[in-house]
Amino acid sequence: MGKSKRKEWLLMHIDTSGENETFEPIGKDNDELTRSLNNEVESKTNVLGEATVDVTLGAQVTSVDPCYYNPDGQLAKKLKKIYEDDLELDDVVEEFMEVDMTETPTSNEYPCFRQKAAIDLKSWGGDTKGIGTPYDLNWVGPKTKGTFNPKTKQFTPTVIV
Repeated sequence: MGKSKRKEWLLMHIDTSGENETFEPIGKDNDELTRSLNNEVESKTNVLGEATVDVTLGAQVTSVDPCYYNPDGQLAKKLKKIYEDDLELDDVVEEFMEVDMTETPTSNEYPCFRQKAAIDLKSWGGDTKGIGTPYDLNWVGPKTKGTFNPKTKQFTPTVIV
């Protein structure tokens, strides 16, 4: 089995402001998009020479840089509002979804999870390439696992029995 293609793991913004949710892929301007896990690792060796390792989850962050303002995008409109209105705290939290298209779909549905992230808009403006709007997604709260059907644009949460 060969390597999976990067385009098979999608990050999407979920716009929940309308009657129906809409899903907007992130990464058009990027050749790299990574969730940094920032785990804390503590290793110790006791007097008997036995090693133990503890891994503690860290604050997870995804940096989206470069990013250019597209007035048609829902996330871009949110970034503009953050900039213009100096939004902070809960006003910068949005919902996102990661879709695993490396798996074989079941009934046209791929495994995925949703999670909220606080948007940290890094700057506004930039050079002649366009209006730069780089930002970080600071992941908060639990992940909601489920499936996503790209044809119908529907998310179905996993039911835990």
